[in-house]
Amino acid sequence: MLHYIKSDHTVELKGRVACEISNHELMITELVFESVFSDLHPAEIVALLSCFVFEQVLQNNFVQVCLQLRNKAFFPCLHSVVKTEANVWENSRADQ
Repeated sequence: MLHYIKSDHTVELKGRVACEISNHELMITELVFESVFSDLHPAEIVALLSCFVFEQVLQNNFVQVCLQLRNKAFFPCLHSVVKTEANVWENSRADQ
């Protein structure tokens, strides 16, 4: 569903990218492959990624950073990525 592994159990490009990321690897990989960062300025990318790195960040801080981003197309994409990941997680729990 997320296309990290091929049907023959070999790792795809998305899977290799996710392996190189140490925190929130699925979320960040999906954001990269959805081209969320392509329309953002470097400072906006840093602000967004800092929300994933800083462990003690409050959810409200993440929302404040997002609200400051000029690209409104970011929100639907982020929502879509989060929804897809939640569905995959729920389905994997149901299979156990």
